[in-house]
Amino acid sequence: MGCAYGSVYVGVVVGVVVEGYGRPVFDVAHTPYAPLSTPGVKVGIVVETTPTSFVKAHETEARSYGPFRFECEAFMQRYDDCTYVRLNHDELYVRFADVWPELLAFIRSGRFTAAATRTPPTGDALAGSR
Repeated sequence: MGCAYGSVYVGVVVGVVVEGYGRPVFDVAHTPYAPLSTPGVKVGIVVETTPTSFVKAHETEARSYGPFRFECEAFMQRYDDCTYVRLNHDELYVRFADVWPELLAFIRSGRFTAAATRTPPTGDALAGSR
């Protein structure tokens, strides 16, 4: 998911796997896509770090793809700034107001605020789902 505002692009990355239903969704989660290469466009990545109920329900399948990696570099995309939010994909839509100040800062300046979390989570994202 992403939004373009003039010369600014803010992308939201699902931290564990793509939200949806069925095996094709897990396949899509691991399909490489071409990096955004438009010159002069600032790219911001917002990484959701909490698994959705769907991911929790399909924990075995999600784990079969290997360790969860949240580092911004793991997404193999060019970016100007990256932040982590302790939300899942569903919560992001319900609590968009919580994320909006960061998005607005990025739109205005090409950087998230100084208060943005720039350290990826550690530990097992699904440990609490058992």
